[in-house]
Amino acid sequence: MFKHAPEAAVETAFKSHVAASTGPETEAEIQPQFPEIGKELGALGQAPGEKQSDRLRQIITQIGWPTISKVGKEASEAAFQIALHADHDPELQANCEIFLLGRRAYAPEDINLAHIATIQEVVRKNADLLAELKLKSRLQAHDEAKKEKEALAPPPSSPFTDIIEPLSPLFPGSEQTE
Repeated sequence: MFKHAPEAAVETAFKSHVAASTGPETEAEIQPQFPEIGKELGALGQAPGEKQSDRLRQIITQIGWPTISKVGKEASEAAFQIALHADHDPELQANCEIFLLGRRAYAPEDINLAHIATIQEVVRKNADLLAELKLKSRLQAHDEAKKEKEALAPPPSSPFTDIIEPLSPLFPGSEQTE
């Protein structure tokens, strides 16, 4: 019959085969493309807020969605948490949903697929808020334009004002009363 190799040798050979075919064995061996941004996101994710949301928007503009390969697993999770808690900025959340829905451009292990469903739920919840903000913005712009137009318009006057006012001293009791 066949001779069997010792268990330890088989296990070592198997591990080296798996490592060679799948890449680094541990997450620590994966080097992100943007480690500085990853460290920054990790710190920002500790207390999500408006400042953090603004910085996440800048990072997305700079490198796209912070995937695991770009910034590391913890930083990618922090980016998601910042977006998730950005209820004050539903537009950012909608943009993050678009980036996450573009997951076909990412390797399946490069993003957490559960984040997609979660951010979609949040975006739907905040859709009414986003519509309200857009409407409010339009109304404010309309009001400002109306005020500017009123400020530039001459004051309303009667066509007879120019005639009546000079005659007032000649005819007592013809003064205008308002």
